[in-house]
Amino acid sequence: MAATTLDDTAYLLIAASSEAMLSLAAPSVARHLNISEAQAKAQLRAGRVQMGADGVQMMSVLKALGLEPRAESALLHWLSITAPAEAAAAIASEVGMPVADVAQALQRPGGLVLHGQPRDPATEMRARLARIASVTVVMSQSELALHDLFATQPIDPREGRRLSAYLALVGLTPSQIHGSLVAGVTKSQADQLLARFPDCGLLALDRAFQRFDLYLTGIGTLPAPDAAAFLETRTNMNGVMVECVTPLRPLLLEPGLSRRAARAFTADYAAIGLETCLRLVNGNS
Repeated sequence: MAATTLDDTAYLLIAASSEAMLSLAAPSVARHLNISEAQAKAQLRAGRVQMGADGVQMMSVLKALGLEPRAESALLHWLSITAPAEAAAAIASEVGMPVADVAQALQRPGGLVLHGQPRDPATEMRARLARIASVTVVMSQSELALHDLFATQPIDPREGRRLSAYLALVGLTPSQIHGSLVAGVTKSQADQLLARFPDCGLLALDRAFQRFDLYLTGIGTLPAPDAAAFLETRTNMNGVMVECVTPLRPLLLEPGLSRRAARAFTADYAAIGLETCLRLVNGNS
């Protein structure tokens, strides 16, 4: 992070220094952050000083005192880990969780999500996990990201009416394309909805962690030979009679699409008259 962009959502990482240098810097840090000198010295010893309102000034002061500050964003990073079930043991060993818990998490959309780590540890964890065969890791600053809420189970009719009424009251809408009950909310808003409707089986998922399978559900008015000729260039038909494809007997066209790609492919197929739907996929799909 460039010094000119520093603000009170950043940290300064301080390289190891002598006790005398830390004692010299502590009063300036204390005044800047409005904390005691003992608290300032504790932060300096830990090598991680929280920024105040004027990060540029603090950088200059610490450099003048002989320290070597380096800026780091205070925003935490989330990791989404997806993998086949057989990779659960190797993942569990890296993240320090029971294998059963990892295996269960991989069955959910978004897979195993590790919450709130600073950038450097999150980057290191991502690199270690990426060395495991068939593992995919996506990193996101989820506090800043948009989330969608999906139903993971049939919702009780009474709870469903309460949820629908509340969403209408606050002006939150679903995504007709991606199948979410609530589209485009912040993490804070998503957490509030989960707390307000704990019995609805809702899942809040960072858009960066979403993956979809795109299915053909019908060919509309497109002649069957034309539809088959087009689809043969995109997928292995395996003798499928495209005119027999229905919402109850769909044909998988595009697996594991990101949210943006899913939207683009849906529009492409619709433009030539093909009917499709998206299904949110689990972390081990």
